Amino acid sequence: MKTNDFFNMKRFGLLVKHDLMINQNKYLLKMLVLFLGLYAVLCYLMMNNANLFCIQYWDGHKQEPQGYTNFFIFGLMALGGFVGGSFSDLGSKVKRTSFILLPASTFEKILHPFLIRVVLGLIIFLLFFWVDAHLARMTVANAPSIVLQGLVIEPFSYVQVIDTWGRDHFEQLVFALFSLGMYLFTIPMFFKKQALLKAIFALFVGVFVYIFFFILLSHLFHPGIYDGFKFSVPDYKIYKDFRSFDFLMSSIGCISWVFLLFLGYFKLKELKL
Repeated sequence: MKTNDFFNMKRFGLLVKHDLMINQNKYLLKMLVLFLGLYAVLCYLMMNNANLFCIQYWDGHKQEPQGYTNFFIFGLMALGGFVGGSFSDLGSKVKRTSFILLPASTFEKILHPFLIRVVLGLIIFLLFFWVDAHLARMTVANAPSIVLQGLVIEPFSYVQVIDTWGRDHFEQLVFALFSLGMYLFTIPMFFKKQALLKAIFALFVGVFVYIFFFILLSHLFHPGIYDGFKFSVPDYKIYKDFRSFDFLMSSIGCISWVFLLFLGYFKLKELKL
């Protein structure tokens, strides 16, 4: 295979330019909705649950604000929906034909939405979240309901998110969410209509089958111990606080996204053929 047929910088630049010229208004509108949406929801949460955005002490130990972290995780999941829209319209025969006829290689066609929606989308989300968190704090910090309670809303920093989860668990969470994003990025290619919704539904079905499998094993090998939907997953200590279940989840998070990207590449190549 010729390298020029696989990736060409000039051709890839034209592909990006073509997409931005056609969809620039749609991208700008989504950015505006994201910025204002984050700001509005943060203000609402701070006004109604100010305690979640204040430093608290439990048994003499300092606890970072939980509100920022919880909403940050929810925001990342919402970002996954944006990532999942990369190939969700290939079910339309007209759009699929137009996409296939684009003068670009398969690698360039999958690299372009990956950079725009995953890489650039994540950078914009992190920037918007940080700015909105500080703007929301300045907006509600002097509200009468906050002042009368003597509450002091803490400024947001990404160190809070890491410290709240713990560095080891935060790394596992990052890989898990990234793999989830790659799942939503790739799997919609296998569906025609309502691709993103079907991909999400397939994920829930897969999780249910996984749980049901362990329920079945628990009832088969430990009859009379577990009732109904109660089950047990074997878990062993590997090293200090690192257990076999942690190893399983870390392995899935670290490896599955690579497999999903390759799967998406070959699926696009199949469509082109």
